[in-house]
Amino acid sequence: MGALGYKRDKLSPNPKGEYMRVLHTSDWHIGADLCEKSRLDEHKAFFAWLANTIREERVDVLLASGDIFDTPSPSNGAVAVYFDFLRSLHDTPCRHVVITGGNHDSPSHLNAPAGYLAHDGIHILGCSKDGAIEREVLVLDDEKGAPSLIVCAVPFLRDRDVRKSSFGQNPEERARELCAGIDRHYRDVLARARERAKGLAHPCPIVGMGHLFASGSSMQDGETGLTVGTLGAVDASFAKGFCYMALGHIHTPQRVGSERVRYSGSVLPMSFGEKANKQVVLLDIEPWSPAMGSEPDQEEWPLAMRLLDVPVFRELFQVEGDAKKIEKELRTLGTTHPGSWVEVNYTGTDPLEGRKERIFAAAEGLDILRVRDLSAPLADKAAGVDKKLDEYSPKDIFNMCLSANNIEEGQKAVLNTLFDEIVSGLDTLLEDSTQETGQGARA
Repeated sequence: MGALGYKRDKLSPNPKGEYMRVLHTSDWHIGADLCEKSRLDEHKAFFAWLANTIREERVDVLLASGDIFDTPSPSNGAVAVYFDFLRSLHDTPCRHVVITGGNHDSPSHLNAPAGYLAHDGIHILGCSKDGAIEREVLVLDDEKGAPSLIVCAVPFLRDRDVRKSSFGQNPEERARELCAGIDRHYRDVLARARERAKGLAHPCPIVGMGHLFASGSSMQDGETGLTVGTLGAVDASFAKGFCYMALGHIHTPQRVGSERVRYSGSVLPMSFGEKANKQVVLLDIEPWSPAMGSEPDQEEWPLAMRLLDVPVFRELFQVEGDAKKIEKELRTLGTTHPGSWVEVNYTGTDPLEGRKERIFAAAEGLDILRVRDLSAPLADKAAGVDKKLDEYSPKDIFNMCLSANNIEEGQKAVLNTLFDEIVSGLDTLLEDSTQETGQGARA
């Protein structure tokens, strides 16, 4: 019986022989809404699909690399969806679940049930603290109870986790120290994993996890709200020495240089601008054999990889044009894709207010979540005034202010770094407050 209570003898024999089958996911963002519309039904559908995939593919280990919830203080409904999914894994062959915290998560909230869930093979690391490296190295067993996989479960690393502040440092020095601290943390945790491996009967593959913005990764248009700050400078070399690096934070599925360093991406499109090409990564990691030697190269460890497409649980569409074009497209969508959510971007020359009633009438069978008036005068568009205030991120507004005051590009870079550090500091204060009071709010 596996740690999650599933009897493997209910399944047909493993067709490929002995290996560890690992499923890499990230950025669940449970509790997220879109234009104030709840997406819990989509998350329920996703987790039903995920549990069924784990069952059909006979997954041994599930990895979730951060941003489990969309806010540090998720609703009761979001928490219920989370625990319902974990409970559903009892009816699958999954022996281990490894969950790490992301920048959206409250470490204290994630960690609260960790001791209890560990008895079911669910390992949770909400944050990195003093002595965290020992806790971040997990030796996972197979169905025979033999150690077969080492996971370096590194959560989102905040500035205070990897760097000691020093009075008088300029922004560039602080940014370099932060990136160096993150790289050093991964080197230290990998070294500890290698030490643990030496104490085992035979070498094991070492898989890393991370929630950060690695250089060389890219975001889609419309992929907004990511708190990347100075983490954009983290060189992907931090992933060297691992058999595979399971990343989270960027919503677009992609590799970063090597096929073995990957973002699985968010499980749902988080905005109308994100494309619905969502995936999870399925890995078959071969067991050690004497032919591999006593200290095999982790980056050459034999593995097979499959990218599984996540179904679209609710379709999102953007419709743009003048009133006539919008109305025509809405009537077509209402017939071909009923139940979809739609964002309307109006670019006509006539005032929008006189056209709204006809636009909504043409959307029978659809749900228009937002209508954006992009017909502002060219002067306003040039100044960036083509959205409502609540459609801009704080960083957008900050940069608009810099442009309006004719700040030079060199100064903009310095000021943006300072802005990121201030926001990061506010996030830290919020997290400290959350841990002390048990409350939280989305930054």
